[in-house]
Amino acid sequence: MNKLNYLVPHDFTEVGDTALDYASNLAIRSRAEVYLVHIVKKEAHKDEAKEKLIEIIQRKKNKMPKLKLGGSVKTGNIFEDIASTAAKVESNLVIMGTHGAKGMQKVLGSFAMKVVTSTNLPFLIIQSGVSMNRVERIVFPVDVDVESVQIMNVATYMARLFQAEVHLIAPTQTDNMLSRRIINNMKVVAKQLKKNEIEYVTKLIAGGGSFSSKTMEYAKTVDGNMIALSINNEGQIISLNKFAQGVITNEDKIPALIVNSISVTSTYF
Repeated sequence: MNKLNYLVPHDFTEVGDTALDYASNLAIRSRAEVYLVHIVKKEAHKDEAKEKLIEIIQRKKNKMPKLKLGGSVKTGNIFEDIASTAAKVESNLVIMGTHGAKGMQKVLGSFAMKVVTSTNLPFLIIQSGVSMNRVERIVFPVDVDVESVQIMNVATYMARLFQAEVHLIAPTQTDNMLSRRIINNMKVVAKQLKKNEIEYVTKLIAGGGSFSSKTMEYAKTVDGNMIALSINNEGQIISLNKFAQGVITNEDKIPALIVNSISVTSTYF
């Protein structure tokens, strides 16, 4: 494996600082490099932004001398230039902050979804104020479509890094064909986890209500530290409307490990 690189979009807000803190601690643990990018709309704002970015980088290096940290300022928009910067610096993962689920923050959260679907890179979405503690349990929802397992490699990487237990969960199905498809998808992920000597449990969740709410309830019940899921180009978990948006802005602020399954063409871990 080549040297790991984590890209962190920073908008000079508390949310950007949160993402940088999380990425920095993760990078030290995994011996990765961190690359910051700040995007301005107009070229006239670039010099001032560069000064701010240099201050942020220097401050972080002073606190964490062993951290390999770089960055740049781009003129453009977040929906294009995060993807282009990630390609340029050969990032394996984008670690991005987002706001919670109150008021206008829901709209900002939807911006995060649009950025995720702009590239085939996996993202780790962090809400404001979340610190990187030990990840002990990763909740991995599986759906009837094979695309829902495409976060598997990244989830495996995180589980190995933290020696975490993976919880494979799926909704029960009354249709036999759909039930078989879900079980087969769970077996695919389980095989990968077993191969990598990762502890895992499987759980079929019955009852009324949406699978999205059941997933969040389950994550809270088992004290999950991360949720790993695949989405399609419309920003939805396969066949489940608005699920990914709800995970990204979940009230418990559990980090979301997420990949746009339709665009996946490479293995990053």
